[in-house]
Amino acid sequence: MKLNLLKIYSRNRKFILSFDETEDPFYGKFNKAENNLYLHDLVYETKGAKYCYKFLTLVITCNSGIRYILDGIILKRGDYIEDYVYEMIKAVKEQIKIECVLFDRGFNSWGIIMKMQELKVNYMIFWKKSGSWYKELLSKLKNGKFCEITKRYKYCRDKSGYWVTSKFIIVKQLEYENIINDWIFATNLNKKSSEKYVKRYKKRWGIETIFRVTDDIRIYTTSTNPIIRYFLFMFTCFVYNVWKFFQFFIGNDFTLANFCVNLNKFMIEKEIIQPRQYKDFLSVFTKYNLLSKQIR
Repeated sequence: MKLNLLKIYSRNRKFILSFDETEDPFYGKFNKAENNLYLHDLVYETKGAKYCYKFLTLVITCNSGIRYILDGIILKRGDYIEDYVYEMIKAVKEQIKIECVLFDRGFNSWGIIMKMQELKVNYMIFWKKSGSWYKELLSKLKNGKFCEITKRYKYCRDKSGYWVTSKFIIVKQLEYENIINDWIFATNLNKKSSEKYVKRYKKRWGIETIFRVTDDIRIYTTSTNPIIRYFLFMFTCFVYNVWKFFQFFIGNDFTLANFCVNLNKFMIEKEIIQPRQYKDFLSVFTKYNLLSKQIR
């Protein structure tokens, strides 16, 4: 979808964005793949699959009404994720206002922090509890309270070193939505309470709902061509976006089950297409369905 339309319909508001990695299991032999540079090890075997294709996605997760998939890329082994993060955010930043970008524990990278600081964008990363640097600070806190600390780290790549500094928020045993947990965030946000830090991060959880929906409508294939895999994944994202965009106008009665009927009705009523164009419109869907079956 065009981001300028999203900007207009949302009244020029700021958006909370989230990154996630999505896996597409590969049920074949590693050396039989067309390009096994795109195959990654599965952390947990899925019905016999040991490898998978991975997609990095950028999603709007403000609230249940405005959740769109903005961008996605298929990943190769050894890619610098922070470079993709930088390019995606840079492109989106030129068109919409960003309130904050959220990352889960899979993105605890000083490279990502450096790139976010270069873009001058607010960020929040749920940091992995590794090492012992935070334990003494955590032990001194009362349950539900937080403290902040500034850390500096030398990020190395391409035979060069870059010193990166970030604030870290440490929260002890905070109960939020019936879950008690310790939290560590790398962030440049300034909040007044533990609850506000955790509440802001919880905005990221809408991404899980999005991909539960896309899993239901995804077109699966046995092809080992990463371009085909990438195309099918992004087409699924496109279908999801169209559904959410029109649901914004039509309401919750516009479901995935009656997607085609309501979409046609809406487009005809708004004179986007004329009734005489319906056969051509339907033909496009039919040809795509035939193509997807051939790919399988």
